Amino acid sequence: MDKAIEKGGGFTTNMDYRLNKYIKTTIADGEGRFEFLKLPPGDYYIGCQIAWKYATRYGLMPTGGNIVKSANVKEGESVKVILTR
Repeated sequence: MDKAIEKGGGFTTNMDYRLNKYIKTTIADGEGRFEFLKLPPGDYYIGCQIAWKYATRYGLMPTGGNIVKSANVKEGESVKVILTR
């Protein structure tokens, strides 16, 4: 995933390649839950792109957006973050 930094309301893909070693990715389950295991202590940004389609009389229209939250993980700690606007 190279879409890790939010800029101007959307994710940017022209970021410095040296950031790649700091990016962790995962996939959500069917209920939208996901987790990152074995993270070292520190400050993190969690980003998610949410997209869906809704029905109109002209067919399905795409909608959605990006959400980014910050979290601080301490040694041996489990942190739960809810991504909402």
